[in-house]
Amino acid sequence: MRNHYLIPYNYLHTVDSWTVENLMFENKQEEARTPLKNLVVFNNERINMENIDPNKDYPYIEIKSVSLETGVIEPTYTKGSDLPARAKLIGRKGDILLSIVRPDRGIITIVPSELDGCVVSNTFVVLTPQKISPEYLYLLLKDNDVRREFSLMARGTTTPTLGIKELKNYSLPLSEVPRDMEKSAKELYGEWRRHGREKRSLKDIVEGLFVKELLEVEVIREEDEQDQYITLPYEELIDRWDVQYHIDHATRKVLWSVQTKKLGDLGEVKIGASIPNKSDGKGNIPYIRVQDLDEDSLYVVNEELVYVEEDIKEKTSRGFLSKDDILISRIGNFGRSALVQKELDGALANHNLAIFRPKCGGVLPKFLAYFLKTKWAKQQFNMYATGLFLQSNFLKEVLVPVPSLAQQSLIIESIEQEFSANKIEELERETLRFTHQIECVEKVYDSFVRGDQRGVVQIATGAGKTSVVTALLRRLLNLKQAKRILYLTDKRLVVKQFKQVCKEKLLTDNGCNLIDSNSDIKSGNGVWIGLIHEMNRELITEFDFIILDGFNPKWIWFTDTELIEGYVLGITSTPIQSLPTHDEVLKSMKLDEPIFTYDLNQAIFDGHLTEWE
Repeated sequence: MRNHYLIPYNYLHTVDSWTVENLMFENKQEEARTPLKNLVVFNNERINMENIDPNKDYPYIEIKSVSLETGVIEPTYTKGSDLPARAKLIGRKGDILLSIVRPDRGIITIVPSELDGCVVSNTFVVLTPQKISPEYLYLLLKDNDVRREFSLMARGTTTPTLGIKELKNYSLPLSEVPRDMEKSAKELYGEWRRHGREKRSLKDIVEGLFVKELLEVEVIREEDEQDQYITLPYEELIDRWDVQYHIDHATRKVLWSVQTKKLGDLGEVKIGASIPNKSDGKGNIPYIRVQDLDEDSLYVVNEELVYVEEDIKEKTSRGFLSKDDILISRIGNFGRSALVQKELDGALANHNLAIFRPKCGGVLPKFLAYFLKTKWAKQQFNMYATGLFLQSNFLKEVLVPVPSLAQQSLIIESIEQEFSANKIEELERETLRFTHQIECVEKVYDSFVRGDQRGVVQIATGAGKTSVVTALLRRLLNLKQAKRILYLTDKRLVVKQFKQVCKEKLLTDNGCNLIDSNSDIKSGNGVWIGLIHEMNRELITEFDFIILDGFNPKWIWFTDTELIEGYVLGITSTPIQSLPTHDEVLKSMKLDEPIFTYDLNQAIFDGHLTEWE
């Protein structure tokens, strides 16, 4: 993209935003593109409250109803009389729901047939496809470049939001809709959704690790085997007289291989604050409510937070949060929980939430937060609930398995590794839009893990080489298959571009670093990026995986298996049979047996590229 534009003064009257990013983006759209409004109808059907039955349950979809990883919708069934003020739209089968709040996250889904007629929050825009299939439009809108452009269009710093007017003026980065891509898009979307339904939730992963590492035995007597009465000492009835509580105690036994402690012994339990006059978006102190806690998120979901003014501190001293506090819902879905992240330090919790503050050295906050996601915690929350509330004094009675701090750390690490592995393929589905890209990543990864040392792939220019490389690197780093990865090319501009791509797409805590002769490689893991002709050969031994972008057999010293023990992958767009060869290169890089080939003719046949006229 150009880094400057000359804009006539009268042009400024045609746009709503004068920010640099928006003006440059508006000019970028002068390229050959397809207006979104030519392909869809915006918000085709709005809700008419006169037609809403107050006693009927309606499937209501808001941002938290849509899984970020899979796009699967889990609506909240809400009576017509209880529909919130944001329930403004109707979604029909095949409509696309696109979140206009924080569009960089890419929360988007297609309404399935079973949810035809669902009620939709106005935090979405409902797009009804007219001249394009829902599946193909979905994949286009999920594209990282499109999401980045939406981010430039969004307004607001606290909660960036897309305007409907801006969306109607937006043009997709393609000159026309290639009809031959519709079938491939439907197949890819179908495969992706099937995989999403098979994906394990955070709760499933956590419970699996707790069973493997800590659970000794769990006995739950079937209903027809349960006693109809039990005999109890009078002193056990002082706090609880309800029958179901004591029946549950007698019929459910969970034994852990480590000591258990009551929640009240591990920290302090408090209740949040009731705010009679809260303001939505006008203050600057986040006000956390039950609906901001999500079963499939370890942390508080901050998509639709409300805010209160600073003067609330003069009215109440209770309910203010610190990093690593744990929030637990006291109403509705008892025990819904979340860990407070750093950016919500100083936020205020609603009175329907209990605040647990762990004691230092007793239990790791993240370990406890994971346990509270499990069925064993939820069973206790439901058992201790009285009526419509989960009282704080009973909350303190919840039993938690507490291994050593070292074992807690190992369990946390195992959960996060498994969750990352579970998430990797979903992230790849977003990055890798086409079958040939997925196949290339799989074949290179298989070659690496089976112990090969060298390999080469051919991918036609414009067929998604960068997406393949970033997906491969993300998999290697997140699955901890490689600590240090080296990316080399012979073009300085490509170095600069790839560094930016790494920052945006790798989604890893590992760094993206430029390498030179003075770089201290041993001090940092992650991806290192540099020019091949400036590479210090003495540093090459420090890398587990090396990518040679624009591979040329003249780079013969990379074939030296005694010098370079790491895996070396050559990537080229040139037909391999046309490359100048040396015997050493042919033998080492296996040019006669490339790992994967996707040439220009195949790309044209598949509709990804067009022939020169």
